[in-house]
Amino acid sequence: MHLRIQIPARNEAATLAHTVTQAVAQAAAVLHRSDRLSVLIVDDGSTDATPAICADLSSRDPRVRTLRRSRSVGLGAAFRAGVRCAQRDSVDVLLHLDGDGQHDPADLSVILLPALNGDADLVLGSRFSATGLSEREIGWLARVGNHALSSAVSWASGQQLADVSCGLRAFGPRAMRSMVDLRADYTYTHESVLLAAAAGLHIVEVAITVAGRRAHGRSRLIAGPVRHALRCACVIAATRVRVGGRRASSLAMPAPAWPRHVDDDQRVPS
Repeated sequence: MHLRIQIPARNEAATLAHTVTQAVAQAAAVLHRSDRLSVLIVDDGSTDATPAICADLSSRDPRVRTLRRSRSVGLGAAFRAGVRCAQRDSVDVLLHLDGDGQHDPADLSVILLPALNGDADLVLGSRFSATGLSEREIGWLARVGNHALSSAVSWASGQQLADVSCGLRAFGPRAMRSMVDLRADYTYTHESVLLAAAAGLHIVEVAITVAGRRAHGRSRLIAGPVRHALRCACVIAATRVRVGGRRASSLAMPAPAWPRHVDDDQRVPS
């Protein structure tokens, strides 16, 4: 079984090394020794020290590679390029997380296990559980925007979802295959959920904890909250029109059958 950790980054020099190191350690804890672990950093035109940090990480750990773009093309395009690499490299499960250090490394195994066990095709991290972010931590405008986008995606997909904008998620083989029709360059989060739902795939949400506000600057991969919401709404509407009549039969693929109970002496060294 091949697990790929995919991390988009644009000017994330302050947090990237720690994010990669922690992600590798947490992912290794749920893998067998016979499993393969790899990391792909998708550098979306960084102009700070991010490329140098990527090179240093690769020199210290051959499992880490970088897909670098000379100019920023957007989070959706970066995600799409990463998925193409995953399919080319015969990846079985793709763990996607942001490079800004907001995700708690302890949540990675919780996100991974449903996909590794074959219990879900797409696993979404949900920041708005009873123990998740408060309005004070995320801000009322962002929270209202997230609620509106989640309501729109829930309506369009026919599945009730609380958080469709979180960057921490895991894709099983069928979910990765359904991403072939992803088109938006700006963002991938909402379109990917709609594509998976249109394919009849099993989507689950898992409660996670995140830092409400970035420790280092502002998000560099998306615009401000109002502009972001408007652009996302356009993506949701266009995707709903495009895939509204699709059925899952054309995307049929056997579910994975690997056991996920891992004894300590079988774990992959981190």
